[in-house]
Amino acid sequence: MKEFAAFILLLLAIIGSYSYSFISVDLATFLVFILVLGLLIYRDRKKVDFDKIVFMRRTKRCRNFIDCTARKHPNFWKSMGSIGIVVGVVVLVLGSLFLVTQAASVATGAKEGGVRLLLPGPVSAPTSLPGVFVVPWWIWVIGVAVVIIPHEFFHGIMCRVDKVRIKSVGWLLLVIIPGAFV
Repeated sequence: MKEFAAFILLLLAIIGSYSYSFISVDLATFLVFILVLGLLIYRDRKKVDFDKIVFMRRTKRCRNFIDCTARKHPNFWKSMGSIGIVVGVVVLVLGSLFLVTQAASVATGAKEGGVRLLLPGPVSAPTSLPGVFVVPWWIWVIGVAVVIIPHEFFHGIMCRVDKVRIKSVGWLLLVIIPGAFV
């Protein structure tokens, strides 16, 4: 209960600061997002493993859903897995060529910029900084969820199609970089 009261006080402080124009709406919503994320990790702290800079939460939820999905059409999933391998190899080769040509362009001075780290931030429009590309935090969260959830779901389906047991499903947070696992 004390944690919830502290959270509400911080939330009210952020809203109050915004209403008096001390901070922008982008910074206020970003701070609320960080507070909610911290509160969720704190409330679930007994189930979250912490190892230096990695927070990891394991659960057995969704395993039955993955099993049911994999059992419905195993031949379909096997063919999708084979297609995924071919597409993955092609994208790996093309992506590597792209990175090499971009690195060569930057090294010769023909092009500025290059590959940058994509991070969320309290901005209203994408901003380019040296070595970092900052996007609005909510776009980043939606993008990460759209990529990670189906990716790990299909890993789980392919495990079950190949008769590999799934021990747990979960999420992890490496400092600010999110991840998931099956």
